[in-house]
Amino acid sequence: MQLGVGEVEVHGPDMGPGRAWRKGALRRLSLPRCEDAVLPEAPTAVAEAARRRQTLAGIAWVLLGTFAFTLITASAKLVGLDAEVSALQIIFLRFVGGTATALALAVGRGQLRSAFQTTRMDLHGWRAFVAAGGVGASLYAATHLPLVEAGAIGLTQGIFVLLLAAAVLGERVGPAHWRAMAVCLAGALMVVFGKQGLVMPKGEALPVAMALAGALLVSVELILIKRLAGTEPPLTVMLYVNLLGGLLLAGPAFWLWQGLRPGEIVLLLGLGPLAILAQYCNIQGFKRAEASLLSPVGYSRLIFAGLLGFVFFGELPGVATLAGAAVLVLGGLMLTRLHTRPG
Repeated sequence: MQLGVGEVEVHGPDMGPGRAWRKGALRRLSLPRCEDAVLPEAPTAVAEAARRRQTLAGIAWVLLGTFAFTLITASAKLVGLDAEVSALQIIFLRFVGGTATALALAVGRGQLRSAFQTTRMDLHGWRAFVAAGGVGASLYAATHLPLVEAGAIGLTQGIFVLLLAAAVLGERVGPAHWRAMAVCLAGALMVVFGKQGLVMPKGEALPVAMALAGALLVSVELILIKRLAGTEPPLTVMLYVNLLGGLLLAGPAFWLWQGLRPGEIVLLLGLGPLAILAQYCNIQGFKRAEASLLSPVGYSRLIFAGLLGFVFFGELPGVATLAGAAVLVLGGLMLTRLHTRPG
């Protein structure tokens, strides 16, 4: 029997209405031809639109987190305190506020006991130590330098992270990484020495050194966080850095304590929740978009620092500072696009 296009023979019971089933009955069914069938539209456009929305949301989260961290760095200037002794008070009160926030989160989740359980108290202790030093150095630099300049020098942490990853984590660094680090270093030198030729402006040697020290210590902290992330829950990591950091600085902070108004104390305590909020924003951002897209967003700290410096302190960065910052960002983007490999 010859079949037409779109027809098929079916052997089996005759299921026509009003007929008894007859084994072996032959029926001819007409099926729609492929060219006549209406197929559902491929969900590519819908998926692409959803991915774009997620990426934009991720960028927005990271921008918010970066702005929060910039506020923390500029906090000493913003509250108008004397920088020589206020750094210890600011960091101590930030850690106290962070501890209270972490404990509140643990209680709210019913994880108070588990939040204190750890097998790496040594790493928590070292992280609290370098975190206190890194934040203190960065605050000192931001208080004594224009905010954009301090932020630009802080971008050298990309160099330190790469060197530490190679030395501590055994990651392999290739020629492309060294080229990117050289670009970052050139940008940093432009920021530091560009205003007066090869002579550093008077009174800036110590603040510049503190900015570099802050970048180094923050890089060490990032390596320690990477080690802790393999065994410790995020809430435990967050709790111990604030708790141990507060205990570490309690004595020095009270020894050098300056009188603060209640409103100032509340503002400085609020830096703890603000830091946790900033971390939360970054986590949410990296959940929604690829790290290669979001890492460059962190360089928006220079924009935020410039805006804060201009609005609150009338700071206008010079051509050399802006050019050096641009070179630093270029080097940072080069590092972002590269991936170290295990040695």
